[in-house]
Amino acid sequence: MFIINNILKYFLLATTVSCIGYAQFLDDFNKNKIEGWFFFTGDGAASMDFVPMNGFARIYIDGTKDRDNIYWTLIKRDVTKYLDLGKLKDSEYQLRVEASVRVH
Repeated sequence: MFIINNILKYFLLATTVSCIGYAQFLDDFNKNKIEGWFFFTGDGAASMDFVPMNGFARIYIDGTKDRDNIYWTLIKRDVTKYLDLGKLKDSEYQLRVEASVRVH
């Protein structure tokens, strides 16, 4: 019972805090072209494609041609021009980055 009470308290706190904050940058991927995102592979022989979908982006990675299984992939998005970086000097503010990832 004690564990359930703590979980409920943390859940309520998380939902309350998330309602108070606001996003300075949000990429909803509702355009036909992805702008500002960079993606690439390194080492090995993998291929990668970054495709906008309806409200999300899908990353296709094919490493089947990499015989040594040493490939790596990376995605990058520069968001500094959208953020008020001066607030990070104040200990009252924090930077929160959130991404939802599903792997199959």
